[in-house]
Amino acid sequence: QQTRQFLLNTPPLVDIAQWLQWGPVFSGVHGPLREFLNRHLLLNSHEARAGDRVLRLLECSPTSFVWVNAQPSYKGLAAAITQGCAWEAATQLVSLVVQYGGLGKTPVELLHGCTREALQDLKKVASAPAFVLATIMAVPPPLRSSQMVRQLLLLPLQQVEPKGTATGLLRCCSTPAEF
Repeated sequence: QQTRQFLLNTPPLVDIAQWLQWGPVFSGVHGPLREFLNRHLLLNSHEARAGDRVLRLLECSPTSFVWVNAQPSYKGLAAAITQGCAWEAATQLVSLVVQYGGLGKTPVELLHGCTREALQDLKKVASAPAFVLATIMAVPPPLRSSQMVRQLLLLPLQQVEPKGTATGLLRCCSTPAEF
């Protein structure tokens, strides 16, 4: 029961195995993370309940799992962007793509428009390139170089900051991972 709580309290978009140090701490007692999740946590269709929250499990690779919001919304995405909350924006964005069943099934134009409008509002009070970079860095590493990031973050940024998008992003970079 305690292990289950640890799992459910892992923040969204954070690799669960790394966050909990599953290998050295839990695997000796509970076995592989995937098996534990299937046996003790997942209700159906990769969903779990944590109090009043419903979480959906996203498999980024065979050994990398992250929680996403099982009830994302365009309104939540727009609010996160407008308020400058990069982590929540990344969570909403990835969660929406997961909810639709992948980028190919996601209404990209609708998300693109939502992101662009919210970036316009954010631009009035903060740096849009810095926000987009922080949002990209909040996306799980296996997904950062995906079409999702290009289509749903970089293209709207390019429309909001038509001149100097690349330069603006590079100026915001401060760590090797960001480059």
